Amino acid sequence: MHTEGLPRINLQKRDQGMFLVRRIRMTYQDSLLAAFLTGIAVGTAVANLSSNEMKAGLSAFPFSAAGEPGGGGGIFWYLFRCRGAAMAIGWLAGLTSWGAVCFVAAAGYIGMAMAVEISVFTFQKGIAGPLWFGLTLLPHFPLYAVCWAALAVWAGKRPAKLRLPALACLTAAALAGAAAETWGFPALWGLASKFL
Repeated sequence: MHTEGLPRINLQKRDQGMFLVRRIRMTYQDSLLAAFLTGIAVGTAVANLSSNEMKAGLSAFPFSAAGEPGGGGGIFWYLFRCRGAAMAIGWLAGLTSWGAVCFVAAAGYIGMAMAVEISVFTFQKGIAGPLWFGLTLLPHFPLYAVCWAALAVWAGKRPAKLRLPALACLTAAALAGAAAETWGFPALWGLASKFL
């Protein structure tokens, strides 16, 4: 029976003297989720335990380098190089025997970074902070998220394969993400700024 990708938790109870010990086995996908949620908890704690001066000084604009409307092709190529290089590193890391560990660590880091930013937005913008945070992720983040999810799934499969046709599709998605971040994001941010 094919069970790959299905959650599998195996609880074994062992009597170790006075204590009953449980061993939990997690699948790779469960590990990614656990690392992401742990990162969110740690990031929220770090942000909320930091001083108000520090939160006021942090930028609530971290996820897009495009910035101003009308940013030209120079910004597009810069973003494509940065996002493409990060994806190439993720792809190469996924080919190694440590690929799954690297992606679990990355999931924890992403969860922590997102939690800090949501907290900073909430501190600076009030109850509308999570909405503003959500706006910083559109329209480019879904394209990047699909790419990183595919890379994470590939990193969990053994034996590792090059998957060159799929890599070409990821490159096209990175191009589309860079275009959306360069031209779509500033337009959406400007429109939202008028209403919020």
